[in-house]
Amino acid sequence: MKTLSDYLQIDASEFEKLHILDTFIDIDTNLFVDPLLLKNIDIVEFSDSRKNLEGYFAKIIKLLSVSTKEDDIAWRVARKLLIFQEVRGVAIGYGKRSSNGSGVGMYLANKLIKRGYELVQLGIKDPEVFELIGLFEEGFGADRLSDMTIKILKHDFYTFTENAVKRLGIKKVVQLKTEKRIYTLPRHPNGKHGIIFLPKNILKDLPVAVSWADIDNLVAFNSQLRAKLNALIGDVFQERNKKIRKDIIRERLFKDPENIKELINTYRSFSPKPYDFSKDPKGEFIFNALAKDYTKKYPIELQPLKSPTIEDIEGLVNKIVEKFRQHIEYNGLNKQLYDIDGFKKKLRPERYTQLLFYAMSDIYCDANNIDLNRESNAGSGSVDFKYSYGYDLRYVVELKHSANNLLHGYEKQLKLYKQSENAKRSAYVVIQVANNKQRIIELQSIYKKEHEAGNKPPKIFVLDGRLKPSASLR
Repeated sequence: MKTLSDYLQIDASEFEKLHILDTFIDIDTNLFVDPLLLKNIDIVEFSDSRKNLEGYFAKIIKLLSVSTKEDDIAWRVARKLLIFQEVRGVAIGYGKRSSNGSGVGMYLANKLIKRGYELVQLGIKDPEVFELIGLFEEGFGADRLSDMTIKILKHDFYTFTENAVKRLGIKKVVQLKTEKRIYTLPRHPNGKHGIIFLPKNILKDLPVAVSWADIDNLVAFNSQLRAKLNALIGDVFQERNKKIRKDIIRERLFKDPENIKELINTYRSFSPKPYDFSKDPKGEFIFNALAKDYTKKYPIELQPLKSPTIEDIEGLVNKIVEKFRQHIEYNGLNKQLYDIDGFKKKLRPERYTQLLFYAMSDIYCDANNIDLNRESNAGSGSVDFKYSYGYDLRYVVELKHSANNLLHGYEKQLKLYKQSENAKRSAYVVIQVANNKQRIIELQSIYKKEHEAGNKPPKIFVLDGRLKPSASLR
């Protein structure tokens, strides 16, 4: 598992000095550019970025202000400013998104412009409203806000990257010709285009205001606004499992433009903090170091497989899972499944546990000539891991936290994956992170029923990842 610094053969500490995100080559990192963090960034290449971003959105507001009807000239010019292709080479991982971002096409741009026009008609002419547009419009989330910001400010990012190339003496480079000038960027691993470096201090795990489900930090900053929003839309959040309807929220807020103005003023005054890379609460990076540490301390003695059978691959997977169990249940790795701060503990996302297992598997598989792919997609959804040798020998593994939808994953997802990936065998690894034993009993009951019927159900592993009280407290 390589990082950018590994690939470019640069010491990781040099990336740190320049505040460059040193992400992984083969997986995505769930971090995004938060435009609000540009307010206080202390990097010379971005000194005018916040002003330029607001200027760009102000231009759209001005066009919508003079538009008299939908699809007139001003409307079309404004809409064109919101249409952009995927950002290529943005260094937030090269996994599922293949280093491309999320663009905005004609359909979504038209929806955004309609919403912007509606806001202008209500007297809202603050450029920041387009940074909050994801609160009112489906299909515009953290990835698109991040990529839109990068696209608008692309020359700042190109300059930042080019200057880093010079300072670090990077040899693997390509030339990028733009309407302004030619930039020298690091060469992407696929050799087709460049890499765009991102400064760590404008990144968050979720921008301040892209989802009503996660807007607590912002509205807590203004108690008066919080009270208003609770009165207007508090009932929308009562059913936490129900999809939050942005159209309902929009309808209620738009009845009084003062609500939106207060929201914008609060947003403008808010000072967010970038992602805490030192604590890494979501486990976006720490898993790799942990995997290296544990596999070094607790190696698996395996013989290289010259011409393996599916039984050999299954045996390898069994050994890796059982070693992972040992780490979780006896070697203290269960503590790393949680973000622990004093007496506070919060379970890290399921994705983190998957990455931790993936990184350990990768190290073991590398020594045994076994191909390991994460989130392989063959048309019916994504499987967490696929172990293979050649074309015919494939073994798929799904890993789940017990607090999530275990039965759906077992009964439907893995069967589909097994068919579409043409896998010979499969396994279902459950990390028990809650006292929900009944779910696990039901899961094992399904396995027993399928097995007795002569089918070949995915093998089930249950690993206890719950935190145990210390001996003195038992």
